[in-house]
Amino acid sequence: MGLLGLLFSLNGRINRAQYWLGTIGVSVAVFVLVFVLMLSTGASLANARENPAAAVSAVARLALAIGPILLVSSWCGMALQVKRFHDRGRSGLWVLLPALPMTMLVSTLFHGVATNMSGAEVGAAMQPWLMFLWLINFAFFIDLACLPSKEGPNKYGNPPGAPPSSTPYAPSGAPAGKAAPAAAAASSLLGAQSAMDRAIAERARQPQGPVKAAASAPRTAASPASAAAPSFGRRVTR
Repeated sequence: MGLLGLLFSLNGRINRAQYWLGTIGVSVAVFVLVFVLMLSTGASLANARENPAAAVSAVARLALAIGPILLVSSWCGMALQVKRFHDRGRSGLWVLLPALPMTMLVSTLFHGVATNMSGAEVGAAMQPWLMFLWLINFAFFIDLACLPSKEGPNKYGNPPGAPPSSTPYAPSGAPAGKAAPAAAAASSLLGAQSAMDRAIAERARQPQGPVKAAASAPRTAASPASAAAPSFGRRVTR
């Protein structure tokens, strides 16, 4: 799998090493880009007292520049997790699980601002959802970054690094005859053709020509030779 497929594609499978390399690579790239952008706006922020408008403009430009970087890095992280879930034999939709506590965190924050809640009250209301989000992230870390790949091909593809296989994937509980209908139909056609060939060969080996009826027909009358033969002890009449 190429670098673009590793970071942006949602199809296929990756192993633990690819997941670690992709995650660390994306994190380092984001850190370097954000650090460079912050250095570029450092001078404007240092002169914030003398020129507040320039400082506000620099912060706005920094936010606009960091936004696309975070979006791209989020997509890369999601693509890595989806392919790793595929490698573990599960659907990539599991990556949407953290969306629930994150949505509740944002909702709680806006509710606290709208109702003039204190900071301590907002923090206390957000605490359960923060714990839930931490538990999900910890489970993802154990499952995706620590546990090995599922052996053999599955419905998401062959194991990472394995050569392409012509054998279609069959679920573990499905009978072998129902795994590939096209292959079963082709096998049936070949079996019928083989049976026809055997029947033709048997027909060719049978003796040709009319069957002698004399050998099998029962004798109903004595032959003339046996009727004319004299019997012992009697005179032959003339």
